[in-house]
Amino acid sequence: MSKKRKKKTTVRANKEANKSKKSKKVKKRPQKIESGQLEKVVKSVIAKIVEIDVKKIKPDTDFAKDLNMNSMTALEILAALEKIYKIEIPEEYLPRMRSLKDILKVIQKVAS
Repeated sequence: MSKKRKKKTTVRANKEANKSKKSKKVKKRPQKIESGQLEKVVKSVIAKIVEIDVKKIKPDTDFAKDLNMNSMTALEILAALEKIYKIEIPEEYLPRMRSLKDILKVIQKVAS
C-alpha cells in the first residue's frame, strides 16, 4: 500500500472516530418532574445526607436552625438533586433554599 493511500485511509478512520465521539455527546434531557414525587424524593435526599429521619422534615423546617445544616451540606444536597433531575441549579439560588418548600419552588422554577 502506498504512503498516500495509507494516509487517506488513516484520515478517513480518524474522521469516522470523531463522528462517533460527537454523537455520544448528546445532551441529556431533564427528567420530567412529577410534583407528587418531587417532595418525596427531595425529603429522602435531605434525610440521607443530613442523616435524619424523613419524618423530621416538614415543609417549613428551617434547615440551618432546625437541622443544623451548613453551606457545605446545602451544596451536597444541591448537587444530588441536580444529578437526580438532570438540571442545573445556579448557585445564586442557594441562599433561597432554606426549607423544603423553598427547594421545591427552586426546582420547579429551574426545571420549567
